[in-house]
Amino acid sequence: MNRRNKLFFEVLETTFNTDKIICFMDNFVAQTVKKTVVILDNSPIHRSNKFKAKIAQWEEQDVYIFFLPPYSPELNLIEILWRRIKYQWLSFDAYLCFQNLKERLFDVLQNIGIKYDIILWPLLISIYSLINLDHFSRSTYKNSTFGQGFTIHQY
Repeated sequence: MNRRNKLFFEVLETTFNTDKIICFMDNFVAQTVKKTVVILDNSPIHRSNKFKAKIAQWEEQDVYIFFLPPYSPELNLIEILWRRIKYQWLSFDAYLCFQNLKERLFDVLQNIGIKYDIILWPLLISIYSLINLDHFSRSTYKNSTFGQGFTIHQY
């Protein structure tokens, strides 16, 4: 998700593991058109040797991985997004059966940035202060990017 609430997502009905996050990241990297920073939490699937082995390949395609500090859910956009989905955007009838939940959840995810959004500027400024992008750019925030030529995404 970037600061304009553009969400790149995939819906799976299986356990999410290292192989699936690598496949997801490969798909994400394939559609990027400019330098991009992806911010991840410290989940074991993000820290596995198999995942770490792919980071250099993604960096060759101008997608850079940064990790949040441990135990910082207040900086984790996906945690904030899930909280909004569960407690504000899903109607109570979504929980009546699994099919309702899938349909309502998919509708919300497809409409992030259209019908649903979260204000990200204060959070992104906090995250920006944690990562060092000096070797990429020293410019100020610009248009739809975070720093010169960067989009921030978090998964």
